[in-house]
Amino acid sequence: MNGRGNLRTRFCQHGLSKKANSQTLAAGRHLNLQFPRGGGSASRGRGQSRQDIPTKKQLDAQLDDYMSMSKSRLDEQLEDYMSKSRRRLDAELDDYMLMAGDLQLHWD
Repeated sequence: MNGRGNLRTRFCQHGLSKKANSQTLAAGRHLNLQFPRGGGSASRGRGQSRQDIPTKKQLDAQLDDYMSMSKSRLDEQLEDYMSKSRRRLDAELDDYMLMAGDLQLHWD
């Protein structure tokens, strides 16, 4: 036999009927597709190898880069906001309130 051999011959040797053979083969294929062998491979997902998964150090570096970009962007926006004059801020607030549907712009 060449590894797999003749499936019918192997199953017939075990005393299974032809109908049972086809059911067993179909169930076996289904189970093998749903539950791959080798516990570690199931947790990595399809097509991922250990080289594709970043280390904790790499993830920390990526997070630090993202946080510094976000912080600098937020600092820039805050600086822009703080540099606006009170009159300009009041005008923007009035415009916003008009768009929101509040037509009473009387400030006490």
